[in-house]
Amino acid sequence: MKVYAALILPILLWSCSPQPEHFTRHHRVLAFGTIIDITVRHQDNQLIDQAFKRLETDFLTMHAVWHPWEPGTLTRTNQLLQTGDWFTASTSVLPLIQRARELAIQSNHFFNPAIGKLIQHWGFHRNDADQPYTPNMVSIKELQQDIPTMEDIEFDGISMRGLNPDIQFDPGGIAKGYGIDQAIDTLQRMGIQNAIINAGGDLRAIGHHKERPWKIGIQHPRETSVLASIETLSDESIFTSGDYQRFYIQDSKRRHHIIDPQSGEPVSHTIAVTVIHDNATTADAAATALLAADKDNLVKVARAMGIQYVLLMTSTGELLMNHAMQKRLEIHADMKSDIHLVDL
Repeated sequence: MKVYAALILPILLWSCSPQPEHFTRHHRVLAFGTIIDITVRHQDNQLIDQAFKRLETDFLTMHAVWHPWEPGTLTRTNQLLQTGDWFTASTSVLPLIQRARELAIQSNHFFNPAIGKLIQHWGFHRNDADQPYTPNMVSIKELQQDIPTMEDIEFDGISMRGLNPDIQFDPGGIAKGYGIDQAIDTLQRMGIQNAIINAGGDLRAIGHHKERPWKIGIQHPRETSVLASIETLSDESIFTSGDYQRFYIQDSKRRHHIIDPQSGEPVSHTIAVTVIHDNATTADAAATALLAADKDNLVKVARAMGIQYVLLMTSTGELLMNHAMQKRLEIHADMKSDIHLVDL
């Protein structure tokens, strides 16, 4: 389902006609391999125009600088990390890598953006990652012998080095959240307090839509129906990781881009996870970590990452959520009998 969210699926936004004294406007940007929908509510139309122009420029810059496969700052950084030598890190990627390392350690490395080589060998570096692909199993098995982690990156001020020649930083599990947080900060500095930034279903919402909260729809990961809806509080991020996007079928198996950082194989025990947090960066990483962690590790990882709202669907269709999430969700589908509650 996903609210890009629990049970996790693409998110739907209900929008109403603007109040007379305010404008509710929308703008779209293609970045991070998805459509980023920016919705702003404010009384100053010129300020909204300025905000849209600024965010479009920022998102396109982030996309170019943080892209793990196309030539640029991050690919050069990965080449230097693999040498094992100290080098001066670019300030355009250093804070992102440092934050990713912190969250990876918190997650006990179930969130592990150091495994870019594994992701590449499974075929998820391709723009058409949903097309059939034969993974390089020889290279995958070699990498599985010593899977790198973010602790294989050392920092000394603005210098850094890699301790494992197979390390390759792929920010796919954190870039959208980190970018959304930066964009929301920009809007707030401009005086805009009511907005949603939705990157392919992963979003952060601030303020309200008219006099009520923003309302988000959570779609079922295996169906076209809406599974549940939820109203955001004044500042919340809702992120989902799932196996229903960026996958291909190989030997009758669903191969998707969320790799279990312990086995080096695509996760098979969980279909989707949705989390809510006030920080989009944390929510992004946590959704990835909780999808990789099986349900036995769910509570431990969620607590370590400060996640208080979790919705998870297992490969057998079982729904797990904590009591706090149950109180927030309005379940629409006939799924209540399959819900199991956990304490965080």
